[in-house]
Amino acid sequence: MQAQAEKTARERLAAQANLEALKAPLIRLVREQPDYERLARQQLIPAKKLPQNYTHVAAPVVFGPDVERLIALVGPYDYDWKWELAEPGSHGVSQADKKTGTFGGHTDNDASCGSAVGTYFRPSAAEAWVRSVSVIKYGIYWVANSHFMTAHTDASIGVQVLSGDLAGGDVQVDVDSWTSIYDITSYDLSQQQNELDGLEIRPSVEFRALNQRHYFLWTLCSMNTWGNDGNNPTWSQAYGNLWATTVNIVIWQ
Repeated sequence: MQAQAEKTARERLAAQANLEALKAPLIRLVREQPDYERLARQQLIPAKKLPQNYTHVAAPVVFGPDVERLIALVGPYDYDWKWELAEPGSHGVSQADKKTGTFGGHTDNDASCGSAVGTYFRPSAAEAWVRSVSVIKYGIYWVANSHFMTAHTDASIGVQVLSGDLAGGDVQVDVDSWTSIYDITSYDLSQQQNELDGLEIRPSVEFRALNQRHYFLWTLCSMNTWGNDGNNPTWSQAYGNLWATTVNIVIWQ
């Protein structure tokens, strides 16, 4: 039991390391300095003129007498991004498409992956308290079968906000918010979630933003599996699948 507990602790540390690794490619993208002027030409829409198809989103919060303005975005978004890591004989496969707002992935055995779609944002005021709500629809399918060997599968959906100064430097993570979608570990039994679709999550984040910085808001997922389905007396089998679509991103400033 102690050896199993130590192995589980090591696996969780590995999952945390994988999550930290997700940030590195996003930070590099910020430093590439994309066409900020083009991205900044997002239309600001007065809240009272919010299009009909956004009315199901929570009403805007007014932070000041002249701040009742928002950006309501649907795909295509500005960016997509993918990240994968797998041991030999394992698979980490991610997908993301900024045109449709879709992202997700598949992992099996000893593998991790992540993917995201994102948008650029720069506040109109010198300093603003910003609130963002994303509507994300998703589906899942996972397997965690154990025959005296640990089988683990997990997936999370999150929102990250990264920013950089006007020269593209001083990159920092302003928001790093995650929701666990599933987190399953089997030691001596078989568990399975058949395909489940039509689920929805609406993550909401708030952060302080400065006009002298560029902001990049991402909706993203992280997935991990640990298993070994080789021809051994003890074996385990772990699969994870998640597919998601960011329907819209609404930013109040």
